[in-house]
Amino acid sequence: MKLSKFFTIIFALLLFTQCNSPLNLYKKGNYQDAVIAAVKKLRAKPDNAKAQEALTAAYPMAQQNALRTVSNLKASQNPQKHYSIVQQYEALNRLASEIYRCPKALTLVQPTEFVAELQNARETAAEEFYSLGKATFIGSDVRQARVARSYFISADYFVKGYKDVEQMIADAEFYSTLRVLVKKPLTNRAYQLSADFFFDNLLTELRRVTKDKLVVFYSEEQAKTEKIYTPHQTVTLDFLDFTVGNAKETSNTIECKKDSVKVGEVEIGGKKYPAYNTVKATLTTYTLELSSGGILKVKVMDFGTNRMLREQNFSGSYVWRSQWAISRGDDRALTAAQKRLCSRRQEIPPAPQDLFIEFTKPIYSKTVSYLNNYYLTY
Repeated sequence: MKLSKFFTIIFALLLFTQCNSPLNLYKKGNYQDAVIAAVKKLRAKPDNAKAQEALTAAYPMAQQNALRTVSNLKASQNPQKHYSIVQQYEALNRLASEIYRCPKALTLVQPTEFVAELQNARETAAEEFYSLGKATFIGSDVRQARVARSYFISADYFVKGYKDVEQMIADAEFYSTLRVLVKKPLTNRAYQLSADFFFDNLLTELRRVTKDKLVVFYSEEQAKTEKIYTPHQTVTLDFLDFTVGNAKETSNTIECKKDSVKVGEVEIGGKKYPAYNTVKATLTTYTLELSSGGILKVKVMDFGTNRMLREQNFSGSYVWRSQWAISRGDDRALTAAQKRLCSRRQEIPPAPQDLFIEFTKPIYSKTVSYLNNYYLTY
């Protein structure tokens, strides 16, 4: 490392240390940080005069600022104030704990712990959030239940197991969970297994993405088994129109030739020389295409009112292609790619069920994205 770079790093470290010294932190108004920094220095070097000065000046200010913040917060009507009130008391208790664990600091300031105040703040917060939850949790409205659940969780955060809050959280979570019945698309018997495959994958992916999002998707069979007779919403999947395996076969014939190809030898004056000529071939390329495609209508309905919430059509297509060729004439006139085509034979087309699955792949992706965007923000 060059000396100039070394000294630059040392200077930067010294500057950083100086700017974050207890006295500088105190002068910037970072009273709590100044107390922590001063106590840390006094543990290492009890006779550090600047650390002593910073501690005696910063601790009263840290305490005064925190208590003023608590007083102002208590006058607020925002229930979220309780988080900040508790944080202020916890910060003051941390400062007192740090000072108690430093003999020199204890000779300079007398720390105050706010244990009773912290407990009272927690209980006050728990009661307020619990009451808000009870007031909000009326009926079985999903959105209201979710708000109530958040209130009950807050009450439990401040005082673990407050009253019957654990049961209230469970009840609110039950009513917060959106239950969605997803109806599988029905097709003619030849393609129903493929449609079922599409549906099963779709349902699995929806459940994976919305896991822990208070949304549960049921097939009709599962809803019947779990006795979900009145879901909140219904998703209907319906293939409006589809075609599978529309065949189109084409051919194209071209003349191929290559100049200066060695075709033999000639003897001149008792010596043999290579003979060159132009070689020709006729190449016929055959292409077989099987086109498949369709449209899926997705409808999201409110189960209770039968009101349309969302509706969208998604299309998909797939083309299976097989290509081969036949040549007549001299194969030396063909390119390497043309020779490879000639080595091929017509492939056996996929089964109709497989073609159905292929054209539904883009439909699947679009439908998953569409429904996820809706339910993740519901």
